[in-house]
Amino acid sequence: EDEYWLWAYMIHCKKYSFINERLYFYVQRSGSIMTTRNGNDKVLDILEIERRIYELVEKYAKIEDYQEILAEWYIKTVVEILKYRKPKNMNMLLNKFEDYMQNDNPSAKLKAFYATLKAQS
Repeated sequence: EDEYWLWAYMIHCKKYSFINERLYFYVQRSGSIMTTRNGNDKVLDILEIERRIYELVEKYAKIEDYQEILAEWYIKTVVEILKYRKPKNMNMLLNKFEDYMQNDNPSAKLKAFYATLKAQS
């Protein structure tokens, strides 16, 4: 949810800065998506947030300016899922990924990464 808020805010700003410093910490409750580890397909809900971010940017900005950034963001999220929170159902992840490419972001980076991922499964 933090990612969505960040994009919803930044897309309306004319100028913003990034500070590479942790300025706040938060508590993660057990059973949340963020604390769920291997074997729970609920971690794939994070991909729905990425889809909503794309729709938000598409609504308020020139999507071509953000497509590659959003593709990299999506790939980062998938890598995070596979590295730390691998779902039981890999086909479900691949289906969500394919749907995102076909209906939202047609980035060549996404297509290449998806092909590699599919070949490895």
